[in-house]
Amino acid sequence: MANWLSGLFRAKTGDVTGSYASTYSVPITQTSFTTPQLSLPIPSSGKYLIFAKVYLSNTNQAGGTARVDCKLSIGGGGGDLDNSGSTLDPSYGSYATITLHSAWDFAAASSVDLYCLTFFNAPAEAANIKMSAMRVDQLTHGSLP
Repeated sequence: MANWLSGLFRAKTGDVTGSYASTYSVPITQTSFTTPQLSLPIPSSGKYLIFAKVYLSNTNQAGGTARVDCKLSIGGGGGDLDNSGSTLDPSYGSYATITLHSAWDFAAASSVDLYCLTFFNAPAEAANIKMSAMRVDQLTHGSLP
């Protein structure tokens, strides 16, 4: 498998670097993307593949529907990388998983922030958040046939 990954990303052994961040449980009560749920440091300039996973849970005790949107953004307001959302069933404890993915060429050390918001002030929770970034030698953008 290591040879496959090395060929896919054109990275030599020792050239792949990255960072990883996780948090267990963060309440989502905001109705705007103001405070990140988690921030992932990007240690140095270069091309990175960025991944995030968020486990969402409806914490609305009244049993109402919770709509949650999450996005990856370059730290310091540098722009959005990816976004996704889910509408959670109208029962306390209903859940969904959101995954986000992007690639970016950073000119210097930076960060990637994960934001989540709810609509209509419905309470929800982001749990078991995982974010990672892996530096690669080349990124090629193209369309699938």
